[in-house]
Amino acid sequence: MLFRSVLTRTSLAIVIAGVSTGVLAQESERGCIELKTEALVEESYLDDTGQLATRRIAAEKVVPGDEVVWQITALNVCEAPVAEVAITNPVPLQMIYVGDTAFGNRTQLSFSLDGGEFTTPDALRVAEFDGDSRLARAEEYKHVRWLLEGALEPAAILVVGYNARVL
Repeated sequence: MLFRSVLTRTSLAIVIAGVSTGVLAQESERGCIELKTEALVEESYLDDTGQLATRRIAAEKVVPGDEVVWQITALNVCEAPVAEVAITNPVPLQMIYVGDTAFGNRTQLSFSLDGGEFTTPDALRVAEFDGDSRLARAEEYKHVRWLLEGALEPAAILVVGYNARVL
């Protein structure tokens, strides 16, 4: 289950439980990558100098309109580099992808409307009822994929993620 809804008399809250993330690598290297997915929210606080600062903390409960940072950490637990690492993460149900928020050093980003075909935003098209097509809007993306450029060295960590808004 990606997350579950909790309905109270006064409001709808979403309790974050986790999200299914996949990794692709060569068949012999698949067990080398350990993934950890975290749901984070940003909070403001006063730092030691009294200045307003922002930090990310675990999202325990969010409500419609809140923005969640889905952060995925990949760790190479093997003694050899892993090539062709691709991490795929679905946008959770009851959430929409927030445009231009995906991040990941040394990665190529692609998106999908159905989890099958991935491409860049400038090539991701939606068929219209009249037979025409248009570019997909960011809120229509259902999956995000990061393809690591180069190999993930032993004990190396790759951090990727994106923001999604609760509907």
